[in-house]
Amino acid sequence: MTRARRILFVARRELAAYFASPIAYVVGVLFLAVQGFSFWAVVQVLSDPARKAPMGGVLRTYFGGTFLYWTFVFVLVATAAMRLIADDRRQGNWEALLTTPVEEGEAVVGKWLGALGYYLALWLPTLAFPLIVVAYAPQGSGPELAPIATAYLGVALSGAGFLALALAAGAATSNQVIAAVAGFVLLLAMLLVGQLPELAPSVGGGGVFEHIDLRRHMNAFARGDLELRVAAFYAGAIAVGLAAATALAGVGRRRRAVLLARLAAAGLVLVIAVLVNALVARHPAHLDVTAARVNSLEARTRRILAQVSEPVDAVLVRAGEPGFAEVYDEIERLLRRMAQRQPRLRVTVVDPVRQPEAIERLAVDAGVPEPVLRGVGAVVFRTAERVQTVELLDMADLGRDRLEAGAVLALRAEDVFATALEDAIDPDRPVVCASTEHGEMALSHADDGRDAAALAQRLERDGVRVESIARLAGGVPAPCRALLVLGPQRPLGAAAATAVDRFLRDGGRLLLAIDARPQGSGLVPHGLELVIVRFGLRTPDAIVVDPANSIELEHGWGVYEDYAVHAVTAGFEDRRLTVWTLPRAVVVEPPAVALASSSSTGWAETDIAALLGDAQVSADKRDLIGAIPVAAASKVDDARVVVLGAARPLASDYDARGVGANRQLAVSAVSWLLDRSRPLEFADKTPERVRLLMTVGQQRIVFALCVGVLPLMWVGIGGLVWWRRRRVG
Repeated sequence: MTRARRILFVARRELAAYFASPIAYVVGVLFLAVQGFSFWAVVQVLSDPARKAPMGGVLRTYFGGTFLYWTFVFVLVATAAMRLIADDRRQGNWEALLTTPVEEGEAVVGKWLGALGYYLALWLPTLAFPLIVVAYAPQGSGPELAPIATAYLGVALSGAGFLALALAAGAATSNQVIAAVAGFVLLLAMLLVGQLPELAPSVGGGGVFEHIDLRRHMNAFARGDLELRVAAFYAGAIAVGLAAATALAGVGRRRRAVLLARLAAAGLVLVIAVLVNALVARHPAHLDVTAARVNSLEARTRRILAQVSEPVDAVLVRAGEPGFAEVYDEIERLLRRMAQRQPRLRVTVVDPVRQPEAIERLAVDAGVPEPVLRGVGAVVFRTAERVQTVELLDMADLGRDRLEAGAVLALRAEDVFATALEDAIDPDRPVVCASTEHGEMALSHADDGRDAAALAQRLERDGVRVESIARLAGGVPAPCRALLVLGPQRPLGAAAATAVDRFLRDGGRLLLAIDARPQGSGLVPHGLELVIVRFGLRTPDAIVVDPANSIELEHGWGVYEDYAVHAVTAGFEDRRLTVWTLPRAVVVEPPAVALASSSSTGWAETDIAALLGDAQVSADKRDLIGAIPVAAASKVDDARVVVLGAARPLASDYDARGVGANRQLAVSAVSWLLDRSRPLEFADKTPERVRLLMTVGQQRIVFALCVGVLPLMWVGIGGLVWWRRRRVG
């Protein structure tokens, strides 16, 4: 008889012994009842429109998501392993088995295989759970089956490792209770060690603990992510457990020298397993079975990560709002995956509640108001010279799903992270010049808050050098790739306008932000009217009024959904509010395009005195009526121009209060002017989120099936085996 045949002989014998033992059916009934109750709790969440369905793997919370899961798995493994050697020792069957041609190592492996067969047989009835999810999912939005299959693969692989370790824990004793307790304690200790960074954040060595984190392993399996390092971990556990069990099984029956040699061999297996796991951890590989490839990095991301040559800090600020927790779980997982690919990317998680000082420092470094960081959160990529900030609305589209419950409609974090990281490591620092001689907003802080210091700082953090021009009439300096004219209080003279026109004819770029300043019955001219008309842009003496979108600011209203499809306003529609206080109308003609407009009920008021005198005004035949642009962009040959009809909302005092996203609009405009805007390249990588359509009666049926029928079926199998054995006997 060959070695394989002897091992299979022991395995079949052991598996038959399990199904002949009443305790196996008692344990099975309890296990299936608890698993059924756990699944029913998941069904309650999935079928409740008032709750959010879990993101990423429909049964992710069922497989290893609760402490109850691990407790019963460990109890099952410990009770299954306690009789393998300990009970045979007590009854003398172990010695009898070894008098046959079966060797100790073959007996250990055979018993382990028999126990694994029993363990997997207990899980077979739970295959009804995915069928229930498929049956009650809305048509056309059922769960992906591949992640469910990998979850069961994780159950099998982890169970094999747990059984090998529990077998080793009780191999040296003949007391079943001691064997069971030793196995349970060993497995529970593994679970807790893997959770140490979460239970005690001050503990270091996060990478090591993450490698042995059992909950993270099962979470990856249930998400359809097959990691080589996880497979290596459980393969090592199996090898070490079986080697140790073989060595310890000789206690009391082998000479001391033989026993020490076997223990040394088991130690060598342990060393090899550790080295293999260390090697695999340094060279990670995985297989993503999800349809949207949500567990994989795109080729562009991998290319950008490979270009990182200096340390980059990725600081994740997790918002205090509980509704964002699941989104940030996905974002943190993505950042960890990127850091795994590029060790120079260092991921840090900041809690606004526990680390208020860190939030204050980060708000200054990143140029993001503290209320935004605390309430919404962000991800900040920081190098020695640059800071790139990605806010939540840049990463995800939030809305409602088909059942009108709050949900993440699209997750594009990888795309924006790749772009932000590329900008952070880009050595190019384009120069942008700002004119200052006509009362424009200063680039340094002013006491009255009417300055563009916050905007300038944000551009500097984005890798743009911002320099001021004291005298524009002398021409725009050669290094300047774009010109900023922000809220001039006096008209630009003929010489300055000529210099700007010459700059644009040479392919220059211009951002013009103007305020409506009264002068007689009209408005103070900004001096560039004749320059921008060549681009299809006019700024008549009219102030745009939009009572339908009014906000709590004097003469102020907001734009939330009236944005154009353009690189400057990408990501603004239905996501960002820009504020416009007394904005000047921007009339658009080809080739210009409107970027932001009033609603269809707005108009451009030409009676300036009445409007500024707080008189009641209404649209009349002298006014432009309808959706009136307040921001526009135009491109003629290589030259580009962006006009904003209100400069005041760009000021630092507005920014400090977190009023509107106008600074973000200006930053986006500068990016477009400098050809730094990039369209989204990746497909939507939103993890699946499945809901169930069930009535209360159907939920009760599922409860009865999972908690009652399936355990009773196991009892029926036990009764059938007992009846068959009695007939044969």
